[in-house]
Amino acid sequence: MRLGVCVPSEIVLAQIQRDASAGGRGTRRSGPLAQAAAALKKAGADFLELPVTALFNQGQAASWGQMAQRLALPVEAFHTLFPAPLKVAGPEVDRGRVDGYMRHSFAQLASFRPPASRPSTLGPTALPPVVVFGSGKARAIPDEFPKPEAEQQLLWTLHRAADQARANGLRVALEPLARGATNLVNNLLEALALVERVGRNENGITADTTQMEREGEPLEHLPEVSRYLLHVHLAGREFSPPEAGNGDFVGLFHTLARVSYRRRVSIECTWSDFAAQAPEAIAFLKEVMQECQP
Repeated sequence: MRLGVCVPSEIVLAQIQRDASAGGRGTRRSGPLAQAAAALKKAGADFLELPVTALFNQGQAASWGQMAQRLALPVEAFHTLFPAPLKVAGPEVDRGRVDGYMRHSFAQLASFRPPASRPSTLGPTALPPVVVFGSGKARAIPDEFPKPEAEQQLLWTLHRAADQARANGLRVALEPLARGATNLVNNLLEALALVERVGRNENGITADTTQMEREGEPLEHLPEVSRYLLHVHLAGREFSPPEAGNGDFVGLFHTLARVSYRRRVSIECTWSDFAAQAPEAIAFLKEVMQECQP
């Protein structure tokens, strides 16, 4: 199992702005994101997870391939696929815009991978980078909008995302979000029903421990979706950094071990001091993961 960290958006944006001002003349270890990656690698992290919407901030045209080569850790996951104004469910959906956005964004996300590791098809033993489809505001619907119609819109989006994922050697993982974040797909079993209806190998599920806690969803739902579980987000209680006594991490990793989950887990939380807290969280979770190995 690989442990990664969701890098705060402000660090990613600072790196993009720094690269733009430097005209691409930076060294491999220069800039806020590069420095964060080096520190996280030293602490024991295996990969980085970046926010898609920060990478596309205000149309910034970053040289993503060059950025990836500069980092001490690989970028193996992305989250917040859709910006809030780009609706994928409800009365304001524009399928042309959604489709165009996905074609462009997935091609750009694939550029983070070394050219030799960009397969055109997904092999049975490959572990492609995963794009987490949370984006609660983009998929929220008005109370009066028919839920079956919204689900059909979401199914269409998942199909088109699967097409782009296959073309670019990626996977897409639908993330259930608590009702405070959205009103469409709030738990793992609802996500399972949609992913099974799509029936595409490129689609799966992300389990987020914070969202599960807020929905009162038990860890025992994880085995029920394990066939489709592509990614896990974790945090301490109320989205705080993981630490001893601040969440059932032993229970989580025992459950993941029980279903032979060997993919990726990312720390996604609110940091008050990223530079100080992230290495501590990594060290703590690595110890727990070691203790929970079968």
